[in-house]
Amino acid sequence: MKTKVDIRIENAIKRTIWTLFVRHAQSSKKNIFLFSTRRGGSTWLRDIITINRGIRFIDHAFGYLGADRIVRKYLKKQYLNQYINNDDWIKDYLALLASGRLIGKTDWRFWHPQFDFVSNRILFKITEAKALCDWFYENNNAHFIYQIRHPIANAHSLYRLNWGLTADAYLKNERYCDKYITSDQYDYAMDILKGRKSLNQYVLNWVLENLPPLKSKYLKNWLRVSYEEMVLRPECFIILFVKELKLDEKEKMFEMVNKPSKSSRLSTTETKNAINKADSNYVINKWRKDVDKNIEREAMAVLEKFDLDIYRYNSDFCDKSFMNFMHN
Repeated sequence: MKTKVDIRIENAIKRTIWTLFVRHAQSSKKNIFLFSTRRGGSTWLRDIITINRGIRFIDHAFGYLGADRIVRKYLKKQYLNQYINNDDWIKDYLALLASGRLIGKTDWRFWHPQFDFVSNRILFKITEAKALCDWFYENNNAHFIYQIRHPIANAHSLYRLNWGLTADAYLKNERYCDKYITSDQYDYAMDILKGRKSLNQYVLNWVLENLPPLKSKYLKNWLRVSYEEMVLRPECFIILFVKELKLDEKEKMFEMVNKPSKSSRLSTTETKNAINKADSNYVINKWRKDVDKNIEREAMAVLEKFDLDIYRYNSDFCDKSFMNFMHN
């Protein structure tokens, strides 16, 4: 395990490389905002898009816990690392990132063939500030992608890794509660959190994080990506991305589909093997071997309580109307 000294040394090396080699010169093409959930497939999707030369990613643009001391001068710490209120400083912080004057978490391996010394577009990967999705859309002339994954698959992964819950940050935020949940739903959520640690708590976590984008009046304007559908039919999404995001490297994007992302190191050996073998069905529903029907039914009841029907009991896939190419 890395010590604090190791992390500081590593961050210093990265920051030095970024200062010496990285430059940004914005082109006429729009930047990209990718909203997703932890363990939702966002690193894989990020890699597929940023294989196009000139697009630099800012990973976890609002991830205070993973930011170095330079970024932390501008990114203010929030409770449980969740950004829910559109405070004035956020606009200035985002402008610094977009200008290239402040470099957030991105690739630093200058010897790597995909490294871009000069970028002309930025992809902001956002997992900690989905509650601000409307504000981002209203204040940025950019492309917007919202990626979703089955709530139990997502919850099962977080539960297995013993990652922390963020639900409390939402339930303690008065503005969020007034806008997105009723008093009855609030009480229901608190009862779940008061119990012993369970899969239902992580499904609740998924619900609270994803209510803002799912209830957004702008949702129809965004590129909407189902992780399961993209695993099964990547060609449909890549064609959509090439057209809508004005991308040029279609063949390279196809080549990236079956390459494990950096975050796959957190996956089980079976999952890594399935990715390498392009075993789509296993990647999609591997969680079912650990979750019986009764547990699944109980977990999906959490979505029903919050009036969400995008995923339903006994189905691995979201409602077809969610995807752009199925809906339009």
